Amino acid sequence: MASISSSPLFKHESGRHPAPAPAPLASAPSQEDLWHLPGRLRINPSLWDKEDVAHWLNWAQKEYSLRRPEKGHFEMNGRALCLLTKEDFRCRCPSSGDVLYEILQCVKQQRRSVVYE
Repeated sequence: MASISSSPLFKHESGRHPAPAPAPLASAPSQEDLWHLPGRLRINPSLWDKEDVAHWLNWAQKEYSLRRPEKGHFEMNGRALCLLTKEDFRCRCPSSGDVLYEILQCVKQQRRSVVYE
């Protein structure tokens, strides 16, 4: 069973998050892991509106020290965001698309785990 510190949403003592692991989490995260996401972003990402997606991008950029994506490359709602492939993320944001994709996958996995617990 993976410890909570292996979750990419767990904040380390340094105050910064490490880059998320490319593989999905080995065990179901607890609901406490979700509290690191800002307010409304704790809902299923496919229900996010355009503002929520922008808020998530800003949050991920700050929390993981990522470069900001080009303006307009992620102007979409959560449903559209969840349909993007890893390659789509790479094309839209070459410098950090892989990391953004993995963060989104972890958020989606956490939401599924909380719903099914």
